[in-house]
Amino acid sequence: MPGFPFNIWSRIRSWFVAPDAHRSRLTKLISRVSVEFTACMMFHFIGSISPTPWANGIALTVLVYYTAKISGAHLNPAVTLTFCLLGHTHPIDALMYWVAQVTGCAAGALWIAGLVPGLNMRNAPSGEFQALSGCFTPAAALTPFQVFAWETVSTTCFIVPIFSVVWYTQHKNGYGNSGPLIVGLSLAANALACGRFTGASLNPARSLASPIVFQCPYPVYLYVVGELLGGILATLAVVPWYGISRSAWYRVPSFFFGWTMKNQRSIKLQTISEVDSVVQTRVQLPSTISASDICDEASAPSSPRLASIQEV
Repeated sequence: MPGFPFNIWSRIRSWFVAPDAHRSRLTKLISRVSVEFTACMMFHFIGSISPTPWANGIALTVLVYYTAKISGAHLNPAVTLTFCLLGHTHPIDALMYWVAQVTGCAAGALWIAGLVPGLNMRNAPSGEFQALSGCFTPAAALTPFQVFAWETVSTTCFIVPIFSVVWYTQHKNGYGNSGPLIVGLSLAANALACGRFTGASLNPARSLASPIVFQCPYPVYLYVVGELLGGILATLAVVPWYGISRSAWYRVPSFFFGWTMKNQRSIKLQTISEVDSVVQTRVQLPSTISASDICDEASAPSSPRLASIQEV
């Protein structure tokens, strides 16, 4: 078959360089998943080699800038869970994200095992090697429930600002590209607050990655379950204010989110009233015509009200 290897390479290359409108859902998902894998690998490697709150916050800021326009910069199964529950991420995409995030962090742990002398994958790391390996150590005085509670609360406090920043940067003017910076600061602040108690993983993928490669001497299930519960609590915290995606993958019961929908309607009405004031001032419309009337009758070119507007 002539040109066989080159045809395959051209097909693979077209998956990643073709214009977004001409790419299938599968190729888009492959791009997003590969970016999540790469970013999580880099994040776990950098965050473990330099296990300080500010180093982790700066690394996350840079990687969010790197992945935001491609995958949405989740880099965390708890964040993916929140976006899935809010209807922004389909469950199939969320499952693929989870696999990419865990395997990416595990690949970062393999980098550490290969590059740091003295680390042995067969033995539990101790001393300074325990921090370098990405193994989190809870304080000796904490009970298992306290470890679980610390990770739950701190993960919730970490995720809530993330969704708030994402919403404001997409729907409000004046925020520019400050979203990734706020995400990194949120991680650094929560790591500074609870790092001395649990090590502040705040990420189920990172909590699982190092135990996969090393024999980390900490209760992994307490971290993972607590962080996923933090994602659920963060969802409940942001729903009353930001609602659920209008293109959600599931049917939203209107009676359950009635207050949220009413709040959204009031915001919409307030926006229309603001448009009315601007239109009345700049276009000098008759006082009997408002911007909402224009929106309602835009599909009727022969409307007498629109005719009066044209005369003005």
